[in-house]
Formats: sequence, C-alpha cells, structure tokens
Amino acid sequence: MIRTASCLVGVLLLCLGANAAAAPNDGEPLAADYRVQAQRLFGQSYHQLSSEQKSAVHEFAQYRAAIRADASRSYQQLTAAEKDRLHQTYESIPPGDEPPYPLQGMWSYSDPLGEIALRRQLVGSLMVLLDIDSGGQVIGLNLLAAPEGAPWTAIEQILKAIPFKPAVCSGQACAMQYLVQMDFSMERR
Repeated sequence: MIRTASCLVGVLLLCLGANAAAAPNDGEPLAADYRVQAQRLFGQSYHQLSSEQKSAVHEFAQYRAAIRADASRSYQQLTAAEKDRLHQTYESIPPGDEPPYPLQGMWSYSDPLGEIALRRQLVGSLMVLLDIDSGGQVIGLNLLAAPEGAPWTAIEQILKAIPFKPAVCSGQACAMQYLVQMDFSMERR
C-alpha cells in the first residue's frame, strides 16, 4: 500500500499593490537579505526598485526570517506532537515506522517555491506527490494540482534536488511517498 504524507505550509505572498507600507529611507543600512531578495524577486538591485517593491522586499525578508528557524528543522528536531501529526497524515504507518522528510526541513522547498509564486503572483494550491527511494532521493513526481501559470519545469527541478531522510519500515530504510502541499495567495497578512 502506498503511503503519503501531507505537509501544509502557509506561504505568505506579499501584495505589491497600493497598500504596501512605506519603504525605509534609501540611506538606511541594508541587510544582505534585502539585496539578495531584490535580485531574486525583481531581477534588479535594491536601489533600482520602486518604493512599493522595496517595501515588499523588506516584508518578505522579515517573513522569511520569522519562519526559517521553524521550517528548517529536520525530522529529528520535530517535537513528538509534530511527528504524531505528520504520522496521522498517512493512511497507515505502524508504530516505530517513520515517513520520509526533507533533511533540511520544509524550508528546502517552501522558500524557493514561495519565491516563484511571488514572482509569478500565483494563487491557488500546489500539490505534488513525490516518490522517495530508500536512499532518500526523489525518483518520481506526480503533479496533482497547480495554480494556473505555475512553471512546472522549475518546480520539478527544485523538488528533485531535495535530499530526504528516507522512510523507515520495520527498522529498515524503505521507499515511501511524500506529499508537498502549499497554498499561495496574494493577501497581506
């Protein structure tokens, strides 16, 4: 029987419209992350951005910093309650067995996929079922749902590159599926 896990990640996507907060002064010292995010999100240096774009870069960098520590945890770093919730997403997983899990946590896919969604202003759910082998490698992907205009090739490259802690079945590494599920919106939170 195929086992699946559902990893829900709420990704905040910033609205770049008229409701953007005021951007900081251009003379303000910049965090390195602001410069990196300006290039990643808009393909320009920070000082070339509009005030709305600068505000979006600052908010996105603050959001990333707030969730990074939590989303970067490995399976071993999850609490017992978090592991139980993950196990409950499977149809059947016997006591002592473990699902596959990204070695660097959900951040390894939620950050790059969130950036794609922000750049493309994607709205909707992304669901991709990953086949993880007993060595922790992604060996297959099945797209179940995607927002309109989602760049499948880029998504596939990101997900195939993620190293996983392999699943454990009866004390041995085993193959198992892992469901990536992300919901994108353009709402300010």
